[in-house]
Amino acid sequence: MSYQYFDFEELRATLTRILDGDLGAAEGDERKALIDQFLAGQDGPLACRQMVDILAKIADDLARISEPEMGKRLAGWSQATRRRVRKTFRAYLPGSFKSLDFEGHRYPGITPAELAERIARFQQVLGDDTQLQLRQIHDKVFIVCRK
Repeated sequence: MSYQYFDFEELRATLTRILDGDLGAAEGDERKALIDQFLAGQDGPLACRQMVDILAKIADDLARISEPEMGKRLAGWSQATRRRVRKTFRAYLPGSFKSLDFEGHRYPGITPAELAERIARFQQVLGDDTQLQLRQIHDKVFIVCRK
């Protein structure tokens, strides 16, 4: 999709031309055909606008749906409860992928100081000097907001 180089000198010469403003983005019919083949949604509303429209339609449709009958609600509650109890029981079986030990290994916790350090590194790389406030609300859940 961009310029091709076969040795360092070609790369350096092209980068110099780009940085000097003598050379712009790579163009051509072949590149345009590749873009058209692999990149959808180039025309029309942005993806975020389309998602908002779809979510609004879903919300409108949900408002028109009546509540299920009591029997169906009880059956759904019963199935969900049975599944939750079964999953909880299986978590205590040896070798379970839902055991507390395995989950702790899979998702290790982080201290507020470690998280603050990681955020500071991201901000440094991005050149962002926004003052942030970090508050832990659960074992592995934090709120990060502006001061």
